Amino acid sequence: MRKTERVGYVVLVLACILALPAITIADHSKPASVDIQNGPHIDRVIYKYILGNTATKADAFLNDEIDLLLESMGLTEIATLDADPDIEIYTGFGEGYLVIDINCRDAPLNWTALRRAFAYAFDKTEVTAAIFGDLLTPQDSIVPLTSRFCIEEDLDWHYYSGRADIGNQLLDEVGFDIDPITGYRNDPNGNPMHILVGYPSYSPDIYGACAQAGVDAFTSLHISAETNQEDFNTYISGLYCSCSHDMLVYAVRFDRASLIGSGFWEEVTEDLQDVCYFSNSTYDMYLEDVLSSRSFYEVHDAAVEIQKLVHYNVPRLVICPTLIVQPFRTDRFTGLVEDCTLGVSGVWSLCNMHNITGNSGGSVRIGSSGFPASFNIYNYGSSYRPFLESLWPTLFSIGPNMELIPNIASSVVVERHADNPFVPEGYTRLTVDIIRNATWSDGVRLTAQDLVFTNVYEIESGAYGNPAAQDHEKLVTAYAPNPFRAVFEYIGESYWYFFKQAVKYIIPKHIFNNVSGIGYSGWDSWDPVFNPEDPHVTCGPFIVDSVTDTELEIKRNPNYHYNASALPESESDTTQTTDASFPYLADLQPLTPSPLQLISLGISVGSAIVIVNTVFHIIKHKRSETG
Repeated sequence: MRKTERVGYVVLVLACILALPAITIADHSKPASVDIQNGPHIDRVIYKYILGNTATKADAFLNDEIDLLLESMGLTEIATLDADPDIEIYTGFGEGYLVIDINCRDAPLNWTALRRAFAYAFDKTEVTAAIFGDLLTPQDSIVPLTSRFCIEEDLDWHYYSGRADIGNQLLDEVGFDIDPITGYRNDPNGNPMHILVGYPSYSPDIYGACAQAGVDAFTSLHISAETNQEDFNTYISGLYCSCSHDMLVYAVRFDRASLIGSGFWEEVTEDLQDVCYFSNSTYDMYLEDVLSSRSFYEVHDAAVEIQKLVHYNVPRLVICPTLIVQPFRTDRFTGLVEDCTLGVSGVWSLCNMHNITGNSGGSVRIGSSGFPASFNIYNYGSSYRPFLESLWPTLFSIGPNMELIPNIASSVVVERHADNPFVPEGYTRLTVDIIRNATWSDGVRLTAQDLVFTNVYEIESGAYGNPAAQDHEKLVTAYAPNPFRAVFEYIGESYWYFFKQAVKYIIPKHIFNNVSGIGYSGWDSWDPVFNPEDPHVTCGPFIVDSVTDTELEIKRNPNYHYNASALPESESDTTQTTDASFPYLADLQPLTPSPLQLISLGISVGSAIVIVNTVFHIIKHKRSETG
């Protein structure tokens, strides 16, 4: 689903530098993680359907119909809001970047020297300034700037400025000679070259401008080239079928959750293989290290090498980050939280904002150009995630700076055989303790049985096509020794096993079980909200109240465990029990705590993941300076 969404994802900025209005970027401090996991303080959120064009969005703000905007907005319309003293503008990086993907399979771009020469000649600084002004700067790394793995500032050289002199030198050295008759270069085998730089017809201002800059770069290298505007269907074929193309300009948008896990590397690799036809054994070796290494430091080292390798070989030329531009009204609510990938309309704002009077209550109106086509958490597009994050529980929440903040989890221990002799050699054991005051929206307590069952359900429903089963290939054991502790064991020692559990939506066992509930085969047909007969029992800060063609309304969940009025945690109910419903139990010794016992994660630090060399390692997340 991400592929289809990505093709349709347009960077919603439609102006060149000469048309840019004067923008005052709001300066709003982010609360520390210790303060952020609370609320919500508002009564309800009303998502209003707003036509996708930016003029309509601007009118909705000026007419006081909405307070926030879920998506981004075009720069050309921001000027119309400038006169309203109650409207401010947030800008920041999005969840992806603008790219030119290069066909590395076919001549002449199967020559690395030609791709490198193009990268040097392409003037990212000029293109970025012409489209976005001084709001964005060029980018080289294939890792988004919001990721802790990004080495943008540490790359040995950059392709920021147009350096046709370097590009021409590279081509001269490997035999791309200039034909004295045509004035254009031939490849080293003497064949003439002509490059098509494709872009989708729906975005001439952004993608078209980048494609033309690509043609200009080739011209400076004495290579014949032209832009190639393609309709939507042809463009999809060029991206995802074995069709011939030279270069394609588009925006890549990553799923928010994948940016902190192994899913990002898998998605990037898929793009490089399926779109760029890039094949490199050294890349494959480092990718295996990224996906299978046991420590953050080992993963980071391999991620560094991947970025350097792609930077040198240039199967993908990253141009700049995508841009979030979000107006918001300041006359009714305060306390917005800047999220470095979602802007100011994400779940953290909804949980922390309150009336400017300081009181709780009130309804926040958010404009959106689309509503979820389904509330099925196993069958949704990543564009629906902002809606679902307000409804479903996870062990950890993705914080505003892409840090992990404990939600249902109260402590986690990750052990291997060296840490605990009861863990078999070559295995990884996760022991998760959860808070005691979490309840489902129907009043049933959330327990470790639900954590275990969530994994069971995803594995068993995999036989009926549930894609979530793919996350459990290495999981061999899951059980709950008591109602507030779950144990998971994996074959192998990958660093990413923790993340697979950390951001997974937890489902209620009493609703989804295969006896009286939705059942394994019902994973796809379950369609809550839109089908009133299907249960929609959740455990997030909000619950769905109503949905129409023009409005989606969610209301505050009075039982949410971080509400000020929520029930305190109970110290009872610690009777030892084991969930025997999991069919893959290994012959393990009884759970024996390691010498470190359980390490409390707490919520007093922004880095919120505990790492000790022999158990896990502390990840310090650098606070983003740009939101």
